[in-house]
Amino acid sequence: MGTARSIGERHRPARERFVDDVEEATFLAPLPVRDLWGVGPRAEDALTKADIRTIGQLASADPLRT
Repeated sequence: MGTARSIGERHRPARERFVDDVEEATFLAPLPVRDLWGVGPRAEDALTKADIRTIGQLASADPLRT
């Protein structure tokens, strides 16, 4: 799961942190979109061109925006 990986990478060495449903959006929002599973260099470039650099920006983006 992407959230678990992101948490683990940011809380070394123990790699343990519990994030509840309420805290999840706040935790993920400032992270770069590249931290999402499945977002590689090409998707990151496309999102950057759309001025979307963080997971929070992506979450609040208009899906119909071109």
